[in-house]
Amino acid sequence: MNSHGIRRAFSAVLAVTGCGAIAAGASFAPLGIPPQLTFSQALRLSTGGTAVVGYAGLTGTDYAFRRTLTDPAIGAGVYTLIEPTSPATSAVANGVSGDGAVVVGRETAGAAATTAWRWSQADGKQPLGSLAGWTQSFAVCANLDGSIIGGNASTGSGQRGFRWVNGVLQQINPVAGFSAANVTAMSSDGLLLTGYFQASSPTDRFQWYQWTPDGGAVLRPYADGDDYAIANNANADGSAIVGVGGVWGVQSGPVFWSDKTGTERLPMLKGWSNGQAHGVSGDGLLVVGSVQIGTTLRAVLWDRSSGIAHDLNELLPSRGANLNGFTLEHARGISDDGTIIAGFGRTPAFARDSWVAVLPRSCPGDANGDLLINAADLSVLLSNFGQAAAGPSNGDFNGDGVCDAADLSVLLSQFGQAC
Repeated sequence: MNSHGIRRAFSAVLAVTGCGAIAAGASFAPLGIPPQLTFSQALRLSTGGTAVVGYAGLTGTDYAFRRTLTDPAIGAGVYTLIEPTSPATSAVANGVSGDGAVVVGRETAGAAATTAWRWSQADGKQPLGSLAGWTQSFAVCANLDGSIIGGNASTGSGQRGFRWVNGVLQQINPVAGFSAANVTAMSSDGLLLTGYFQASSPTDRFQWYQWTPDGGAVLRPYADGDDYAIANNANADGSAIVGVGGVWGVQSGPVFWSDKTGTERLPMLKGWSNGQAHGVSGDGLLVVGSVQIGTTLRAVLWDRSSGIAHDLNELLPSRGANLNGFTLEHARGISDDGTIIAGFGRTPAFARDSWVAVLPRSCPGDANGDLLINAADLSVLLSNFGQAAAGPSNGDFNGDGVCDAADLSVLLSQFGQAC
């Protein structure tokens, strides 16, 4: 079928179906600050979107927390505070298992005593210890059920990563040319760790890597023109990494790596100069993070299929959510299916509070990323029809690598919808 035939078929379908838009259905809810505390700061979201973890507190004391999400659309769920064990005065939840049942983090007593721990409702908080010869430790990530944990051990002069399994810590060392190793994320099966290496001489240098127990560490490349990349997180199978990169001391911005695309810079919001990414959906198409100018921050959603960066303070209201005066400063995690986002920001009274948002995925058929299925998307499909194509931005809506009649069918079934 040529493009004229496609247009005739398209006109016939419109005559039958019409093209009325439907409501987007986005929602937003603050998670609330626990009683008698003054702030709440979410740091991670479980891949299933069932639990948010972070820390809350008041001057002098921090409490790790897990906030379950029984209904993310209205923020319904239960806060569990995880207290520091004396003499520690600060407990922070840095990570959570994929199923949301196990929390991992660190607690601190003074400036030089940090201990990694693992928590579950059944077992409570358990210390994980540290690597032999390393005085401090902190846990940052876990596999699907929390039986395998990733973290870091440090002294005053360096840092090493570790993988904890059944009480045994396996050390992760930097490769040649680097002096420190940091772990930041773990795959659901616990067999792939993501992080970054650091060197301090002759200048500060960072490069992200991935590590397996059998194969060791593999460096992932910088984006073209960059000289550093720091991994903040990865998706559930480790096929996509997000973080911050750029030219050290000159420019920094959000970066993305996948085993299919390599490393790329993500676009900045217009008028913003710095930013970083903190979460990525399972398919690697949606990335969340923040941008910054001075002390002003905004939470961002990057849609890689269209190359568009969205300010969540604008996108969520445009899709039906009421922020009620809340300012979204950081987006720290996104569920594996890309529909649930968590982070923290400022209440109308300027208190720091955690939040959760539900934003339905872009409808199949949205080629240009404007969250509308209309003639502009049809034009993209027609220009690529009959050709090898990769991704929605080229009219390949079913992911089979070709723009063809099957993709036209997807577009026509969604035509006229907002999503």
